[in-house]
Amino acid sequence: MDEIDRSILNVLQDNSRLSFRKIAQTIGVTAATVSARVSDMENRGIIKKYTVLLDYDHLDKETLLITVDADLSQIDDIVETMVGLPEICCLLRVTGAFDLVALVRCDGHEGARHLLNHLKSIPGVRMVNSQMVLQTLQEDLCVRM
Repeated sequence: MDEIDRSILNVLQDNSRLSFRKIAQTIGVTAATVSARVSDMENRGIIKKYTVLLDYDHLDKETLLITVDADLSQIDDIVETMVGLPEICCLLRVTGAFDLVALVRCDGHEGARHLLNHLKSIPGVRMVNSQMVLQTLQEDLCVRM
């Protein structure tokens, strides 16, 4: 990955709807160069998908951070089950007191209660802790290259 690739990624992270022509003008290369570089980064798995960042408060979604203490002999099955749940936005395997951390978005308190009960019923899950997010102070999935 060189400076051109990093520049393209920085522009795409700010606005993935820009045309290759606009990106090219911004970073000082041709649209053909941008097209070829983006295609290559997609093929290499560097660019996984293009998406939007939503304001979940406007969608009446509750945001929770959930930690899971798991029986490590069953961790793969637990992860497979959790990844299939539509409320789970991000699932991380971590070190420390817990084995998994999840960022979830639920339909209100009732949706959160239902999800937590479901997680507790997964075989191999020993303990589930949750923290309800009161206010999102900063949310940006971008990493400057």
